[in-house]
Amino acid sequence: MAQSPVGKWVSYEDYARLRSVAEDNKTECEATRIENASLKAEVERLKEDNRQLTNAFEIAEGIIKRMGKAAEAAAKEGKQS
Repeated sequence: MAQSPVGKWVSYEDYARLRSVAEDNKTECEATRIENASLKAEVERLKEDNRQLTNAFEIAEGIIKRMGKAAEAAAKEGKQS
């Protein structure tokens, strides 16, 4: 028998089982922390990818608008000739 922190007695078998469960919980908690850190890094990478794609889209959109205006101007010029 082993004395618990609150002064009660616990059998060695129960103590060993509870200690094993506590160790398993610590291991699982650490694995969860590692996975969480990995997921946070992945989210940041995806956010950066999104920013770059948004920027590229805005640039492409501006080019398309300018090309459309140039085409309209060329069409008007062609009609006036």
